[in-house]
Amino acid sequence: MTSVREVLAEIVDIPPSDPEAPGAFRYAESSKLLTLLDRAGFRELDVRDWRGDLPMGGGMPAAEAAHFALASFSSFSELLAEAGDEVLNNARQSLTAHFSRHQQDGVVRMGASVHIVTGARLG
Repeated sequence: MTSVREVLAEIVDIPPSDPEAPGAFRYAESSKLLTLLDRAGFRELDVRDWRGDLPMGGGMPAAEAAHFALASFSSFSELLAEAGDEVLNNARQSLTAHFSRHQQDGVVRMGASVHIVTGARLG
C-alpha cells in the first residue's frame, strides 16, 4: 500500500495520512493494539513481526494488480475519480510500470510487514 501511495502522489495530491484514523496503518505501532486488547480483557498477548513478499491480489500480473490496487484503496480511487479520466489512466499506467518491476513468474510480489498477534480472552 505504501508503494501505491508513493506512485499516486506523483500524479495527484494526496493528503497526509492520519496515523490515528481507521485503516491499514493504525496499529503500525503494535504497542497501541496490545494496550487496546489488554483493556478489552485479552491476556497472554504476544506479537511477532513477519516480513516477506506477498502476491498482489492473490497472484496477479502487473496490469491486473494495478487495477486491483486502484479499486481496493477507496481513498485513492475517490481522489483519482475527482481528477478525471486522464489522470486515472495515468495512474493505472504508472502503477502497472511500477508493479512490472516486482513481477516474477507472471505474479507481482511486494514486500510486506505484518504483525501477528496472539492472545486469549480468559473466563
